[in-house]
This record gives sequence, C-alpha cells and structure tokens, in this order.
Amino acid sequence: MDSRRHLGRIAEAAAARHLATEGWSLVGRNVRVGRGELDLIVRRGDVLAFVEVKARRSADYGTPEDAVDGRKRRQVARLAELWLAARPWALTGVSEVRFDIVAVDAAARPPEVRHLEAVSLDYAALDAADREALAGLDDSKRLSRSRRESLYAEILGRA
Repeated sequence: MDSRRHLGRIAEAAAARHLATEGWSLVGRNVRVGRGELDLIVRRGDVLAFVEVKARRSADYGTPEDAVDGRKRRQVARLAELWLAARPWALTGVSEVRFDIVAVDAAARPPEVRHLEAVSLDYAALDAADREALAGLDDSKRLSRSRRESLYAEILGRA
C-alpha cells in the first residue's frame, strides 16, 4: 500500500473514532457507489451525513479541508443521491441529509481532527465548473443571480 493510501486509511479510522465520540453511528465506510467512493456515512438521531475525510502531512499545500473543492463536493452529492436511491429505507426517521468534512492534520502531534458540519459553498468562492453548473439552471428561463444562488443552495441541501 502506498503512503498516501496508508495515510488515507489512518485518517478515515481517526475520523470514524472521532465521530463515534460525538455520538455518531457508522452506517458505512469506504462505500463504493458506481465508480466512486463515499468515505463515511454516519447517522446521529434524525441526521444522516455523508462525510469526506481529508488528511495532510504538512501545511505546505493548505489545510486538509482546503482540498475539498466544488468538484469534490458535487461528486459526493451525486454519489450520495445514488446511494440513497438504492436504499430509500435509509431515510426512515431522517429529517436532515447533509455533507460534512472531517479534516485530519497529521503534521500535529497527536494528529488534530476537525469535524466541519453541514459544509456550504460560498458563491464567491465557486470554481469555474460550479459557476457553469449554476448558469445552466436558467437555460429555460431567465433567473436573477440571487434566485440562481438560492436554487443552487437548495440543490446542495443548504437552503
């Protein structure tokens, strides 16, 4: 196993332990959906969260959470939709489905684990692909920028 994969597995284990201490139950780990993978699926009460785990050995390339860009968030959202479509029973008793990030800073001793709940996108920080997807929302009729932002937020479950 290469060192990046090894770090990823260690980070996912640390994330799962951290979430368990916060009262989350593990629903799935390294769940394959089509050609993609969901790192963690967890549940606490009526909240189901799809969790992306990122780790960094140093701060040279930014924080772990910086690596979860708009493209990655869209990918997790698509995989979560596919996973839920195949398992509608998983929504029983769930009132909130969301996207979380667990960042593992492996440069710290001991490694620092941060749980970012219900992660949202700032419109101003959208990358080109996000902006293009958002612009595609108003192909059939002209929508104001604020309405497009609102629809985008609803699509990503952040309304």
